[in-house]
Amino acid sequence: MSPANNIFLFTGESTYQIQQHLKLRKEKFIQKYGAQSIFSFNQYHKDALGKIQDALLGGSLFATKKLVIFYGLPPDTLNKNPGSTKQIEEFLLQQLPQTSPNDIVVFVSYKPDKRSKLFKYLSSIATIKTFKKLTNNQLIDYLDQNLPQLPYQIKQKLVQMLGEDEHRFFMEIQKLNYLNQNLSTLTAKDLEKIFTSAISFNIFKWLDQIRAAPPQRKKQLLKQINIEEDPL
Repeated sequence: MSPANNIFLFTGESTYQIQQHLKLRKEKFIQKYGAQSIFSFNQYHKDALGKIQDALLGGSLFATKKLVIFYGLPPDTLNKNPGSTKQIEEFLLQQLPQTSPNDIVVFVSYKPDKRSKLFKYLSSIATIKTFKKLTNNQLIDYLDQNLPQLPYQIKQKLVQMLGEDEHRFFMEIQKLNYLNQNLSTLTAKDLEKIFTSAISFNIFKWLDQIRAAPPQRKKQLLKQINIEEDPL
């Protein structure tokens, strides 16, 4: 069976790339068809099935084309949904073959349960896009293209400091773009002043780092709470 060109499954370890891809897709869709044409679902409690039925079978009176996004379906083993999805999956298995070719249905499951009926079905009919985490060389290439004035050793340092967390990597790179400083003269010490590699978005790791740090370093980390927009 050839893949449907209007049903997609986005999966993979790079949550950042998936989110960015969806953001661009939604922005383009809104420009063409309006915000009322997009339906997103990420909570699957008792009243969710009715809303999903309305979105797929009815939708908006003003939408000529719909984009329907299901986060956490097929069941995601990485981010488990608190609600039960059994009834919803059964409905989708019945309804997807009848989906209008004018409508686009996207499933987002970072690490889908391959045993589920919905995953097996989507594997046979959906266009599957797998987003792998960028390698260190790919991150260096990105810096070459977007911050070519940075010295190569600084690019390596950036990847070493931030490469494991793509969300933070790209957020910090945006900060560098707004610096009133000649990036070609940037040093490793400058980087440490701009942001600290030791701060992690995982609060438990972050607390461990504070406990293990020497007194002066503890003061720096605690001061960071007032500087970081989102220390978690």
